[in-house]
Amino acid sequence: MFELSILTGVGIFAVTLPGFLLLVRREWENSGAGLFLLSPACVFYVAYLASFAVRPPFQVAGALQYDFAVGADASLFLAQATSVLAWYGFVIGYYLTPSPGLQALIARAGPPPVDIRLKAAAAYGLSFVASLAFVISLAPLGVFTFDFGSNRVNYLNAMFGAGHMYLFNLAAGILLLMGLVFSSFCARPPRMLAIAAWAAYLIPNAFVTNRFVFSAALFALLLVAALRRIRRGERISATTVVVVLCLLAAVGAALGLVRGLTEGLEYGEERSNPLVFFLWTFDMSEFYQIALQNVHQLDLGRSWVEDMFLLFLPRAFFPWKPTIYGAVRLQAEAMPGSVPPDGILSATYPISMFGEGYANFGIPGLLLVGLAIGIILKLVFSRALHAGLVPRQSFWPVACFCLFVLVCANALGYLRSFGWFASMLVFHTIVYACCYLAVWVIAEVCRSAVQNSATASPRAREGLHGG
Repeated sequence: MFELSILTGVGIFAVTLPGFLLLVRREWENSGAGLFLLSPACVFYVAYLASFAVRPPFQVAGALQYDFAVGADASLFLAQATSVLAWYGFVIGYYLTPSPGLQALIARAGPPPVDIRLKAAAAYGLSFVASLAFVISLAPLGVFTFDFGSNRVNYLNAMFGAGHMYLFNLAAGILLLMGLVFSSFCARPPRMLAIAAWAAYLIPNAFVTNRFVFSAALFALLLVAALRRIRRGERISATTVVVVLCLLAAVGAALGLVRGLTEGLEYGEERSNPLVFFLWTFDMSEFYQIALQNVHQLDLGRSWVEDMFLLFLPRAFFPWKPTIYGAVRLQAEAMPGSVPPDGILSATYPISMFGEGYANFGIPGLLLVGLAIGIILKLVFSRALHAGLVPRQSFWPVACFCLFVLVCANALGYLRSFGWFASMLVFHTIVYACCYLAVWVIAEVCRSAVQNSATASPRAREGLHGG
């Protein structure tokens, strides 16, 4: 069985590689050469292979199985075979979604707006304020210690029913990214405000070891630096991108290790085998296998609708909001052992976008969800590149830049649950729109004040002279 799982993994690679090469041929130059390595096409494929080609032998060997998720051998092979439908659905959606090339974007870039420095300063200033609000909400938890593991546990326990903390941190991150994009077009960016905003955002998130938030901010710096090089007519080296991505992964791994939580895990091999440590994250294939075994009635899109409308609905204002719905409800149906008797979850084990596609529309659902992911990610990524190359008409491009960094660049977000992914896109867009409105208002007020001051100064001098 172990040898067979290796062979099927090699088979998955061989069957899916033509689709990846097709995307490379179409998108390599369109995405700025080495910048393609940061694109959803590359990230999705690597994460997919990790889950469905590399993970199965370790699962069969017993190093990676969850106690409540033991599947039959036949389910593993069926999961591997049908997952190919989701991959090629992604390829079709990504390939057919039109996007302008980088050279076409640069050709119509034009000079930056005169108020872009004001917008950058306003975004950084508001980000600092939002981060300060996040710090104030964290203070009663006692998480500003060097016991990072305890900090993390206290923070996660406090997050249930404390949506304001998530909102403060999300707004701070979005405003930080907005300031980064705007300041990249400034000859004299607001450096002091930028330093204050970045420090206020990164330091508290480091104390509670928000690994993704920390890595996403650094990833945004990498992406903007790459786009600035492209604006100057330089090419992005694939080797440089790989090295920097490895450094970012090392930062995330270090934050995970420093909190010391792995010492309490049952599976000792995770601590001694770096590959096993890496593969624990890519559990989508295993949970999809359980869905194939235990889901017997199609949901027909109900779980996705529940996640879209309920996930970010504040329970304080809507007490009727159920505890188990959407992706968690499908998890409870597929893996009853993952839900405590009291129904209060301290952790979730979503059955993955593959499992959700199957649970909602059967085997054709995998092609459908792959197609949707491909279209969405291509649109968001292409507009995110637009944000770093064209300074005008910035509302939607900068929105997509924020969505790409915070939602779409991390493949685990959509691979674990399509319903959560779609809901996060909508909610993040709403928060972004509010942040953008605040930045625009502050920039307009400041610009009007400067113009009025410049207009009033000659009149004031004339009055003094006449007196």
